[in-house]
Amino acid sequence: MLAAVPGRLWIEETGGIVTLRDTAGRVTLATDETRAARAVARACAIARTRPRIARMYVYQWRAGATDRFDSGLVRPDGTARAGLAVPASRVRAAARAAATPRVTAAWAPARGRLVVRVACRAANERCRGRVAIALRTRASAAASTVTRSLARPAS
Repeated sequence: MLAAVPGRLWIEETGGIVTLRDTAGRVTLATDETRAARAVARACAIARTRPRIARMYVYQWRAGATDRFDSGLVRPDGTARAGLAVPASRVRAAARAAATPRVTAAWAPARGRLVVRVACRAANERCRGRVAIALRTRASAAASTVTRSLARPAS
């Protein structure tokens, strides 16, 4: 699909099959919550390594006890299955990444200095705290440390 279609893509209706039944209600694919969790993890891993995949939607939150197709992250009784831990961990990782400031550094030859920028990724776009930068130059083996306070003025 990525080779055939340009631009950003969304993966919809993905997940892992827990149980599959035929029209008579007989189980045709044995119940296996671990298999389903591995499938969800595999889908997340594929999406994470392909930058063009912008979003991924899991097909089913919870199936009924007698539904023909069950790929739910939650059991029919409402308790969590192993598959729920996969997107939950991705959400926690994204929240941690969003709260971490992004630091970039580049040499500005015209100004003869190192320019360090700190950009906030927090939802409220406020940086607070301190940044310490230690520089070692070839001329001096001693490190020089510069500490600056980060606080955006309230607007």
